[in-house]
Amino acid sequence: MEHTKYLNKVNIKHNEGNKKNDYVENEKTKEINPHPIIHTNTNTNTNTNTNTNTSTSTNTSTSTHANTATTATTTTTTTITTTTEKLNNRHSNHYSGNFIIAQYHIIERYLKNFVHDGVERWNLKIQQIRDIIKELYKNPIDLDFGDLNISMDEESLYSNSSSDKLLNTYSIEELESYFDKFGIKQQLSSRGYNHPKIIVDFTDPFVHRLEVTDSISTTINSPNSSNNNNNNNNNNNNNNNNNNGNNTDHILIDIFIRRKEFYIYELLEEKKKHDNSSDRNIGPPSNVDQRYVPNFKMMNGTKLFEWIDLHPTESVLKQIDYPIKSTVIEWLCLQDPSKPFSETRPPLPGQQHSGLGVTKQINNLLVHLATIQNRDCLLNKPFRFYNAFFYQTREYFYIDPGVQAIFLSLLNDIEESISKFGLAPISWAFEFGCVKEKATGNTVKWEFHKQLKPISPRMKNYFKSKLYIKSVQDNMRPMGTFYIDWSGHPSLSHFV
Repeated sequence: MEHTKYLNKVNIKHNEGNKKNDYVENEKTKEINPHPIIHTNTNTNTNTNTNTNTSTSTNTSTSTHANTATTATTTTTTTITTTTEKLNNRHSNHYSGNFIIAQYHIIERYLKNFVHDGVERWNLKIQQIRDIIKELYKNPIDLDFGDLNISMDEESLYSNSSSDKLLNTYSIEELESYFDKFGIKQQLSSRGYNHPKIIVDFTDPFVHRLEVTDSISTTINSPNSSNNNNNNNNNNNNNNNNNNGNNTDHILIDIFIRRKEFYIYELLEEKKKHDNSSDRNIGPPSNVDQRYVPNFKMMNGTKLFEWIDLHPTESVLKQIDYPIKSTVIEWLCLQDPSKPFSETRPPLPGQQHSGLGVTKQINNLLVHLATIQNRDCLLNKPFRFYNAFFYQTREYFYIDPGVQAIFLSLLNDIEESISKFGLAPISWAFEFGCVKEKATGNTVKWEFHKQLKPISPRMKNYFKSKLYIKSVQDNMRPMGTFYIDWSGHPSLSHFV
């Protein structure tokens, strides 16, 4: 009996599906082919008619003096044919457009019905919960279900975002209070920036931009100040206001940020493409936003060190059997336009101004915001070696233990040079292709991989797991695998 009922339900749904398909086909026929006769002619005879008409017109011109009756007949035929041709061409040009519009409206109706049905079912469930609570408890309970009720209209369905808050959560006032709480305002004030302004850009509905600007009372004398808008696209939108001299607002903090969930299978697919790609050494991966990435191409013919595992890491990554809720730092720039570079503080690759001294405070703020929103991690893809170096001092780890092992191996071999010469020369050595693999002489080109700051307990447990730690150890390169060829570029030769 139960089996029969189930089959009846399946048959009913099947019949309803057939009716919907018939309705869709009818709608497509109505909207795509409002003039079936004209369209039929257009599809079958347009090219033939065009050639025929051309011949007829030519013959008409050459036989004008033959006789008046023939001319009149031919002229009439030409006029009718030309008119038909224009109609055919007009409808032929609009055919594809009408088809796309018809498909759009069909999909639109389907999505609207789907969303509205979902809203109705949700509100019905909420009402059922209310009724159950009333039946179970004699004393009335004051529960506010207002936020759970959903109303769906045209405007809310199609609007990009009704929020004027960062990540649809934080207002300007809240951000200002956080800047004060985490000591960012105080640090800015110590550098002479006493009136910082917070600007949030919601142009992109997914990636929000947070800027902090302030005016500078003196003209910047940095050697880079005259070329702010001609440097690489690390800060391609950052210096629109930096060319007007005194008392002009300058960007101090610039953050592109978003929330995103991703699954390990996505990372494994990305890893597989990377390992199997023949052109992976040419430039940054395609999924890196080109607004923020300069040209990292090496010279043709340069043999490169391959960032591949010594021991497979797939089984380790598959420990993560849940969607990773991340807050993604797409881009982070902290700069002090009023402070010029010096011999003791030379520019790092891509830098247009000296640092702002608020890296720790900004990181603490981002960690706090991600924590109160129950995110699993902060996520970034360091675009240069020194970015990854700074992040690892804040307990960021590469999610792939194989990549983490290569990074730590590099640090082990160049740590002495960092202590001796500072971070800037080592960063430029990567930029100029002077970091080498000793056994082969291959150049180590910096690559972009996911680096995480674990926040949730489950994410912390992954990085503390025996499998992850062992995989890192198994993929470590021996000491002395990498070295810096200081003679490989004239700018670095004096460090030999």
